[in-house]
Amino acid sequence: MFEKYIYHKEVPEHVYRQIINWPGFNIYHTHLWHEVLNKGAGQKVGGLAAYRNDDDLVFWLPMVKKWRITGRASVCLPLTDKVGPLHNPDIQLQDIDIKALPKNLEIHENIAIPGTIHATSSTNTTLSLKDIKDETELLQKIKPAIRRKIKKSFKAGLRCELSVSQNSYYQFSELQAITRKRQGSPTYPMNFFNEIYNQLFQENQAKLFLVKDNDKIVSGVLFLYYGDEAIYAYGASNEEDYYKTNGANQLAMWTAILDVYNNGFQYLDFGTSSIHHHNLMRYKENWGGISNELPYTYTSTPKSIGHDGLLTQIGEPVLRRLPLPVFKRITPIMTKLIV
Repeated sequence: MFEKYIYHKEVPEHVYRQIINWPGFNIYHTHLWHEVLNKGAGQKVGGLAAYRNDDDLVFWLPMVKKWRITGRASVCLPLTDKVGPLHNPDIQLQDIDIKALPKNLEIHENIAIPGTIHATSSTNTTLSLKDIKDETELLQKIKPAIRRKIKKSFKAGLRCELSVSQNSYYQFSELQAITRKRQGSPTYPMNFFNEIYNQLFQENQAKLFLVKDNDKIVSGVLFLYYGDEAIYAYGASNEEDYYKTNGANQLAMWTAILDVYNNGFQYLDFGTSSIHHHNLMRYKENWGGISNELPYTYTSTPKSIGHDGLLTQIGEPVLRRLPLPVFKRITPIMTKLIV
């Protein structure tokens, strides 16, 4: 059906201009997000295009060709929980020839291309805001234990504010490193959040909410925005029990969710959780979210390196014991080899 398939090492401008009007286009298909991946994480985005009648683009699959611990891979997309190919509404994905797709391809979405393999290691939690009439009804969506924590945060004198300075994104990056070390997970490249500020904040597609105790940053969440959807993308917190007990994390999330609602967004995506990370999934559901399994799509049998693989069994205890400066220096390299 298609005259040709072409792999582009960089995304051509004509692709961005055309796919923006196709169903399913989201922030992770944008030039700005791809700049975050490239400049902030060293992940250069290209993609596979299918053309009909020589120059009629009908299918686009963004991807990064890279080396992982498990070998060579093509990923749609690294450091991106949920993104898949886009296509002209006139065609069907069943018309895509699997032979045109790269070997060892991983797509972070459930895609019905004949011959592909599907495996579930994550859930996706979402909340529809369309029919919520007011703030009171929104608050009632939240479990009572969460509401009590929000009240405690106010009593403790904590405050949450929208942070607009580039330095605040650097501070959040530092808090991220502390959080990831505590979890035993590699952290992001140190320039990653700086590029989110440069690319997305400047275009009103990212907001950072930080909780402070006087001038001390103790918790934060970073949301992304596109169209009618907001995405809870990143969270970080101080490891002191006092702030956990007094609802610092809950205050950050509530402030961000209320901002999403008041700005008219229809959907809130809480992102993905490993199917093995029951506490994280339950935490998102406590905010009113509904979880569903999110199978990823592969062109060959996937090799496990995540929550149920090598990283959990061997790496996590080691990462927790690393001195923080060492952790911040070496684990972004690990991240690049895993995601």
